Amino acid sequence: MAFFYEYEKREFVRMSTAVPVDYKFIAQGPGIEVPDDLLKGETRNLGAGGILLCGALPDSELTGHLLMQKAAVVVRIHLPGEAEPIQAITRVAWIEAVSQGDNTCCFGLSFREITSEAQSMLFRFIINAQMG
Repeated sequence: MAFFYEYEKREFVRMSTAVPVDYKFIAQGPGIEVPDDLLKGETRNLGAGGILLCGALPDSELTGHLLMQKAAVVVRIHLPGEAEPIQAITRVAWIEAVSQGDNTCCFGLSFREITSEAQSMLFRFIINAQMG
């Protein structure tokens, strides 16, 4: 019996690039505790539908909350050439540790709440980067 897997489920193309991101975790329900720290990370890729963000590895309890959608990630993406960062609320699709002892990981994030203006800024950035 053969199995077929759908390798690409993304609605939008993503571009490999490193862009600075400020982010913090937010609770999505009562009784969920999240740190109040504003963290720094960077993208490995980005698109109009989400980003691959690399940053600090959350503790195991928070990781579970993120994967069960009981917590979310608020991001501010600092696109080159833009005066203000793009802000969005994202959901975590997956988390992967980067290296042992480094205490960092990569989060596969999809945008849950993003303005159409912010999404257009991402489209323009990706198109301009591909063209030039």
